Amino acid sequence: MGFRKLAKEIGNDFIDDGKNFIKEGRTFLADNRSILDSPRATFPNPRPIPHMRIVKHAVTDANKIPIARTWVLAIEGSTLYIAAKKGILSKSRLEITDPTTWPSSETYIAPTKVNPANLYPLMKPAYTRYSRQPGELSHAFYKKNQCPLGLSKEYGNLRNIQNTLTARISEREINTCELLRANPHPNVAIYRGVMSDTELDFDFRGTEVHFPLDRERVISVVFKKYTCTLWNMVDEKKRFDARKRLQDVARGIEHFHRLGIAHCDIKPDNIFVDLSSTSNPIFVLGNFDSAHHFGTVYDLKGGADGWSRDKRHARDVVEADDDWYSFQVVKEWLMRETGARKRDLEGIGRALGR
Repeated sequence: MGFRKLAKEIGNDFIDDGKNFIKEGRTFLADNRSILDSPRATFPNPRPIPHMRIVKHAVTDANKIPIARTWVLAIEGSTLYIAAKKGILSKSRLEITDPTTWPSSETYIAPTKVNPANLYPLMKPAYTRYSRQPGELSHAFYKKNQCPLGLSKEYGNLRNIQNTLTARISEREINTCELLRANPHPNVAIYRGVMSDTELDFDFRGTEVHFPLDRERVISVVFKKYTCTLWNMVDEKKRFDARKRLQDVARGIEHFHRLGIAHCDIKPDNIFVDLSSTSNPIFVLGNFDSAHHFGTVYDLKGGADGWSRDKRHARDVVEADDDWYSFQVVKEWLMRETGARKRDLEGIGRALGR
């Protein structure tokens, strides 16, 4: 048999099979029309909606702990929950899994109720509302959020979301920001205002999910976004004039003190760098959630271990020397990490006890 004749016969067989398939399909539709048209007709859902829906997730870095964990926020009815599962859940699994059905052997933290009032302070008339400027790009500002996932993932437990500590720290930072906004300084990070809402917005399978709050609350504190931190500059071995930049930091501290407040958490991660002008980078103090007024007792949150004075919470009083101590620690760290000479950095800032 020739090739053309064989191909023709195969083609005819294929056409005949197609015609038979269509004919059988029409017969099936005719035989089952009454069922298909019935309002009670139901078909299996390949992606059932779980009773408790996961609307947000975060994964703990497996390099920092022995076993990676997936932290989730989930909604059931009118209640918000947080839970954590051992291992990493894929996107497809997150969309169909119900945290209440996780086996105990795979559960790190069982679903626990979250009270948003513990995280988000009440909106007040005195607060500056953030307003995005026309043409302003999203990378021009930074939103500091009190997300329960971030707080829980960072500390590995729920301690910071089961009381009002986080909301009170955020409220104190906003009050400090409002004072600084009324008294700006080029070496202090720029506060743009707060973003508030009466609901939390999430996404589930591409559909918006709105979780109502009891009252209007501050969801984010907005700042100008800076290029990097002093820690990044040193870690990436970027060159800069250490003396001039430490003078920037010292001027920022002095401005705080003129307003009667101490920053209380000065460290390389909280010294932000503006590299928009490469010929003249500017260092500013940022992150104000540990700031206290002079003469008050340390409360809620203090400085980082290794960078701050050893102060007892609820007992020791805040002093100007607390910031100058941390400034000295940063200066010594800078000399070790960059090879800057001590004599080149002398005379910057205030000596302790003076």
